[in-house]
Amino acid sequence: ARLRFDPGAAAEHFQFAMTAAWLADLGEKEQTTIRFLLGDAQTRSGNVRGGKETLAEAFRRAEALGDDLLLARIALSYSELIEAGVADPNRLEFLERAVVGLSPEDRLFVPVLSLLAETESISGRPTEGRAHSLEALELARTSGDAFAIATAINGRQWTLRNSGDFEERIRLGTEMVEAARRAGNRELTVKAHRWQLVTALESGNRALFEQEVLEHEKAATVLREPVLVWRSACHRALLAFLDGDLARAEREIANAIELSRHMNSRGSVRFAMMQYYMLRKAQGRLDELYEDGRTQTAPGFSGAFLNAMMAVGAAQVGDLEEAKARIARAYSLGTIEGFTATAGLGPAYVLAEAVAEAGPVEIAGELLAELRPHMHRVAAFGDGVMVMGPVAFVVARLEHSRGLDDEARESVEQAITVAERLGSRTMAIEGRAFQAVLLRERDPETARTLAAEVRANALAVGMSGVARDLAELFDL
Repeated sequence: ARLRFDPGAAAEHFQFAMTAAWLADLGEKEQTTIRFLLGDAQTRSGNVRGGKETLAEAFRRAEALGDDLLLARIALSYSELIEAGVADPNRLEFLERAVVGLSPEDRLFVPVLSLLAETESISGRPTEGRAHSLEALELARTSGDAFAIATAINGRQWTLRNSGDFEERIRLGTEMVEAARRAGNRELTVKAHRWQLVTALESGNRALFEQEVLEHEKAATVLREPVLVWRSACHRALLAFLDGDLARAEREIANAIELSRHMNSRGSVRFAMMQYYMLRKAQGRLDELYEDGRTQTAPGFSGAFLNAMMAVGAAQVGDLEEAKARIARAYSLGTIEGFTATAGLGPAYVLAEAVAEAGPVEIAGELLAELRPHMHRVAAFGDGVMVMGPVAFVVARLEHSRGLDDEARESVEQAITVAERLGSRTMAIEGRAFQAVLLRERDPETARTLAAEVRANALAVGMSGVARDLAELFDL
C-alpha cells in the first residue's frame, strides 16, 4: 500500500499488523516499529492528530528500549509529517534527544540535524538553527550523498526563509531539486519545489511561481497525500485571487475547506481563515468575517494572526476599543521580531494593517523598523498557500497613519511595482487606490481622476469595498 502511494490503506494494514503483533506477543522492538509505521501512515493519510499521538507513543517506547536508530527514525517521521512551520514542543524535544544518540558518520545524522535546525528556527532559536543548518550542509556536501544534501538544504532554507536574498534561495532550491531527484526521493523533491514556489511568490516572480504550482500539482496527483491535494487547491485559489477573479477564488477556497475536513489539522483551519480574510477584505465584506469570528471558539481563531485579523475587522466596523484590545492581545503573544522569525512576514503584515486601521499605537514604530528592510518582498504565509500583499504597501499605510506622507507616497509606488511584477490585479488596484488617497491634499484634481479610474477597475473585479470607499471619499 505504501509503494502504491495509498497511505489510507497502509494505515489500515499497519493497524491490523499492530493488533496481530500484540496477540502474537512479539518483542517490544517489533511492536514499537509497527507502531511507528502506523503513525507515519496515519499522518500521510490526513489523520494528523492521530498520527501525532501514535508517533509520540512510539518515540517514548523506543526511548525506553534505548534504540537510538529507531528513535531517530521516529523523530524524523514526526518532525517531517507534522505541519510544516508549526512550533510543536515535541519536535524540539524528539530531535534534540535523537541527535545526541547519533554520530556524524551515521546516515541519519544529517537529516536529524537539518530538521533540528528547522525546528529551532521556528521556535525562537534562530542562531542555533543557522549554525546547525550550516554544519549539516557542510557534512552533506563532504559526503556527496544526494539524500543528505537535499535534506540539509531543506533545513538551511528554513533558516533563510525571512532573508531577502532571493538569488541564494533560488540557487539552493535548484540544487535541492537536483539532489532530491538524484536520490530518487519524491517527498524531498516536493519540498524542494515548494521552496522554489515560496521564493518565487515572495520575490514577485510570477512565471516561476506558476511553474512551481504545476510541479506541485503533478506531485499531488502521483503521491495522493491529502495535504498535497489540499495545497494544490489553495494554490488555485491564490492564483484566482491574484488575477482578480474573486468568484473563482471563493469557489476554490470552499473546495480547499472541504478537503481540509478530512485532514484533522488545525493548520488547515488557520489557512482557510487567512484566505477568507484576504477575499472578504477585497470584497469589502470583512465585517461579515469579523462577526462570524466573534462567535467562534475553534482553534483557528487563536494566535497572533487571528487576533490581528479580528483587530482589522473591529476597526472597520468602528469598534476601536475592541481593535486596540485585539492588537494588544496579538502583540502579547510575541514580539514583532518574533512574528517574522517564527511565522514569516504574514502575521506582522496583518498586525500592521490593524495598527494602521485603529490609529497610531505604541508599536507602530517597531513595526516600521521591522518591515522596512523587507519592502521589496511580498508577505507570504504557509508554504506559499496564502499571500498578504507587498510589504511596501502596509509600510505606506503605517507611514500615513503617523503623518509621514512623503515617505508613504514613495512606499506605495514601490508596492505597486511589486504587485505588477507579481501580476496581481487585486493588489495593484489596492495600491493605486491608496495612492489616490495620498494625492488628495497635494493634487486634488489628479487624485480624483485616478480615484475614478481605480474605482472602475475595482468594480470590474468585484472589489466593492475599495470602490465604495473611493466613491465616498471623492464624491464619485
